[in-house]
Amino acid sequence: MNKKLFIHVGPPKTGTSVIQFWLNTHSQWLKNQGVYYPQHELDSNSVSSGHRALFLERLSQTTRTRFNHAKFQQLLTEFNETDCSSLLLSSEFFFYQIPEFLKYKDQYDIQLIAYVRADLELIESLYNQSVKRNGQTMPLPHRNQLPKSYLDELIDFVSIYSDRTFSLRAYGDSTVFNTDIITDLLSCLDLEPPTGYGPQSEKINSSYSFECLEFKRWVNKFCLGDLDHRIDQCLQGFKSNTRAYSLLPANTYQCYQEQSLKKIKALQTLAPIENYESLINYVKAKSRASYIHQELYPEHLVKVGEYLLATDKSLLSELVNHIGSKKLANSDVEYFDLLQQLLVTNKMPEQKKSWLSKLMRKMGK
Repeated sequence: MNKKLFIHVGPPKTGTSVIQFWLNTHSQWLKNQGVYYPQHELDSNSVSSGHRALFLERLSQTTRTRFNHAKFQQLLTEFNETDCSSLLLSSEFFFYQIPEFLKYKDQYDIQLIAYVRADLELIESLYNQSVKRNGQTMPLPHRNQLPKSYLDELIDFVSIYSDRTFSLRAYGDSTVFNTDIITDLLSCLDLEPPTGYGPQSEKINSSYSFECLEFKRWVNKFCLGDLDHRIDQCLQGFKSNTRAYSLLPANTYQCYQEQSLKKIKALQTLAPIENYESLINYVKAKSRASYIHQELYPEHLVKVGEYLLATDKSLLSELVNHIGSKKLANSDVEYFDLLQQLLVTNKMPEQKKSWLSKLMRKMGK
């Protein structure tokens, strides 16, 4: 009997960080169940790229990767030497490597696990990620038509390859999963969670609060270099009441909602989506969070600046020095001055409170 390969391909922003954290910390339990899950690194926020580094090589001057078949063969040899009947691999970067994995379908029983998330949610989540990690400086555009997404790519892949190759899973809240995403993923392996398991509620690699989103979008324009990753890691810990918000106006939101449903239904005609009806009901019932117009509000700059000051003063100092070395536009000067004053005084000075009040009145806030 051929050994099985389960390849979790994401795609991005469908709970991969939560999945990888749990699987990585339960690799021995999985091995006892006959599933080999090679361990991988986790950063200080428990975020990981999964198994990308095992056999994918990043192409220079691009975010794309190349499949190294020699390294993958080494991994398969390692797996074959174990008593495990299944190899489980996980990385968002595997999504565009699906054709490469399927080159091994004559040697192994391959199952590609992919979660289906509505573009309505995905578009804002991916935009947030682009600000966090990819240097995005522009606001989220409001279009009449949804841009091409991972759902479109998934439709193409399923159209080309057999639907039996894919295990498509609905992604949403607990009403969609019936339990949680870990229990759902384990069901693909015909496994039940270990004794004492509780549904996973903690979010990993969650989206920025609005304050952090706009702060990071502003500082991205200054080509942060090595500071970028450090700032991102620090902002991950920022607590705020503005985590539930939308950047989409009502008419755009409704338009995206209708188009999202059409895409999910189109995919369902090609390959069955587990918990499909629950996903459709979830998307239909979803209401827009409070809309916030995108700009860096002065009071938000103060909150994030004070957080950086309290959390990592040296990071704030390096950031201020870095921005100060750049040629600033008139619109950036007041913001930079405020950060500089926060750093010098270790608190918001009285004259700056006065300036902030005047600026907020001028902006109509």
